[in-house]
Amino acid sequence: MKKFSMNKAFFMVLFIMLSLTCTNKVHAQKVHAQNGHTKNGQVLNSGTNKSSPASNSKQDSKTGDSSEVVDNSEDGDEGSSSTEEPDDYSIKILRSEDVEKDNITTKDDYINRQFIITIPGDYVDFYNENVPEEMDDSIKSISVKLDSNGDTKIYLKTKTVRAFAVEENDEAIFVTVMAPKDMYGKIVVIDAGHGGTDPGAMGNSLVEKNLTLSILQHAKEYLDGESDIKVYYTRLTDFEKMITKGKSTDPIKTSKASLIARYTFANETQADLFISIHINAAGKTAKGTEIEYSPNNPRTNRMGISSNQLANLCLPNLLSAINSTNRNIKPRPNLAVLKYTKMPAILIESAFLTNKSDAKVLADDSKRDEIGYAIYSTILQAFEEY
Repeated sequence: MKKFSMNKAFFMVLFIMLSLTCTNKVHAQKVHAQNGHTKNGQVLNSGTNKSSPASNSKQDSKTGDSSEVVDNSEDGDEGSSSTEEPDDYSIKILRSEDVEKDNITTKDDYINRQFIITIPGDYVDFYNENVPEEMDDSIKSISVKLDSNGDTKIYLKTKTVRAFAVEENDEAIFVTVMAPKDMYGKIVVIDAGHGGTDPGAMGNSLVEKNLTLSILQHAKEYLDGESDIKVYYTRLTDFEKMITKGKSTDPIKTSKASLIARYTFANETQADLFISIHINAAGKTAKGTEIEYSPNNPRTNRMGISSNQLANLCLPNLLSAINSTNRNIKPRPNLAVLKYTKMPAILIESAFLTNKSDAKVLADDSKRDEIGYAIYSTILQAFEEY
């Protein structure tokens, strides 16, 4: 009897051990599946949901600015609708039922202080009937127009240069308007001198306004690759209504007013650095490169760099770029775009278009590219060293 009891106990222990082994094996299989392990060479679960949300960045070909449209759908729920609203926004713009989510494009037209939302198709009547009930104080006005392509454009006009963020759900478009400094960690303004009916200096078949714009565009090509630096440009074409002197019907009628518009624009962006590109002119023998700053602008930016320090970073880069004569750093106390900007500011006099050897350099597009790269390098250096 005693022997039978011992055998019975032995089989009970064996049964319990086998049960635990099976349980652990099943649990291990579940863990492996969740972590993307394979069974017979087949992936059970990759760990990445095919329908995970993605954001679409649409870039404007002229300005290089982009606005991100966020997909608010839940993971693994491709066919579901979402009406969840963001916690904070400046304006809510309703969406017509037949406008697909994420099918809009946006443009930050910062020079004209406006944000443009483009919706494919004619929805002007819909938006005229569904005017937003509330909007942030920073939004001056909202208007709707049909463009030449038959698409609907919504214009959000702001009082000053602002930054914008866009989110969507299935019912509406939400735009958040904020100060540029609240969105971007590094901000630069680059100014191409003159433009429009103001040609600047002329000589040796060269026109200053064209050269400064070309150099700016070369610098932009390099800066477009720096996603952590927000760059505002005073102009990207010859004539810019809100910046350059133009026709009598335009708001800027004199070169003096144009200078005021440029430093006002720079101040609205809350930039860390301001760089104005110019070309020098004098007698035939004067040549070389110089950089100007205003001692009457003692401001340092949030990095602690001053105008004079920025000039000292930039000059060696320019001299080596085009093997130019060093005309040093020169104070220009009362030059408007240097004196009244609320950030470190320099004005580059790249070379003399009135000098034959300098003019030959300026006429060479590859050399203008080198000047643009020197400006780009200076900006990177400023953010790295300060």
